[in-house]
Amino acid sequence: VKIKVFVHDEPQGVLWSKNSDGSTTSVPVNSHPAGEAVRLCDIHQAGNSAYYILHGASHQVLGVCELKGDKGPPPALDSDACILLAQSGVALDRAQHLQLLARAQDTLSSLHRSVVPLFSLVDSEIALMEGLQKTGLELFDAQACVVLATDMERDVLYTYHQGRELSFP
Repeated sequence: VKIKVFVHDEPQGVLWSKNSDGSTTSVPVNSHPAGEAVRLCDIHQAGNSAYYILHGASHQVLGVCELKGDKGPPPALDSDACILLAQSGVALDRAQHLQLLARAQDTLSSLHRSVVPLFSLVDSEIALMEGLQKTGLELFDAQACVVLATDMERDVLYTYHQGRELSFP
């Protein structure tokens, strides 16, 4: 019996798998027999392969396990194999959650590295506003970023550009 695990990437509509050489292959869900198991959310058999759903803690379909028989269909699953499939789904769920946490940490770290140095500029309003504008350009990958402040006494919005105040009534 040969075993292959496909990870279901629902937003992309693909199934990902690792090959024996370490490379990754993706196929559209609707063009592979494993995709039929995802669509049915149940066991699917095709030829000498059986496809079993891997569920996460939220019962969401996270992947598909393909069991391929050498000659004919694969043998039926016993209770130990069912437990192994359930544990595989939980492990896949935890790995995906860890990836999301890592991405969130990267975003937060990037924001922290960009914003924290600005606090050293609080003594100089001009330097602070220009620093905020420069950071905005970098964070949002924008061509222009203008930070406007409100002066209630003068009833204007204002900003600084190249060290000079620009005000707008």
